[in-house]
Amino acid sequence: MITITCPIKQDFIIELLNDVTLDGIHYTFKQKDGMKLLFEHSGSDQEAAIRLAKERIKETEIGHVLFFQIA
Repeated sequence: MITITCPIKQDFIIELLNDVTLDGIHYTFKQKDGMKLLFEHSGSDQEAAIRLAKERIKETEIGHVLFFQIA
């Protein structure tokens, strides 16, 4: 499971990653807890799941100015 912490544009991130497969890793939105968005992912490579999600967000029009953390 990965946690994305982002105070704004949470719906944008959910829509961007929910039910999406990136390089064989499938993301599913599970829960919103304040500023935290919890996503389950397929596979066992946590670092790859974080890296791919971060790249996906940053490649959007607002991703390069959006403040977020992924753990």
